[in-house]
Amino acid sequence: MNSPLEILNAYIKRNNLRHTYERERVLEHILSINGHFTILSLYEEMNKDIPISRGSIYNTIELFLKIGLVVRHPFAGAEAEYETTMRASTHHHRICTSCGAIKEFSDQKFSKAIKNRTFASFQTQFHSIYIYGLCKKCQPKIKKTKK
Repeated sequence: MNSPLEILNAYIKRNNLRHTYERERVLEHILSINGHFTILSLYEEMNKDIPISRGSIYNTIELFLKIGLVVRHPFAGAEAEYETTMRASTHHHRICTSCGAIKEFSDQKFSKAIKNRTFASFQTQFHSIYIYGLCKKCQPKIKKTKK
């Protein structure tokens, strides 16, 4: 399996794109994040080390989406959240429909079922399951409003 940097460099070469320092630094930063990130959080973190524009980060993340180095999560909220596809473990998400809290969890039964599932003309690379409902903190609040 190729490293993320090798994947990026091969794509750049294949598509005659410019090799830039900023792309490598964005890749370095996202690989160091253990969890989700937003463009804004990445921008703020990176600007502690090097000056980089939000536009450069947006464009780089769009490139990484195309290559398959990151995934955009469809969480409800104003700003999209991303995560590297290079994480060691597959995980799933529980999302509270009231407060928006997101909790990650792993379930071997889900993972095994998906791994054993074949699809015509489709090769699974990774997966994530989203379960929407009410968190423990919001359940009592919802019950009170229904009375």
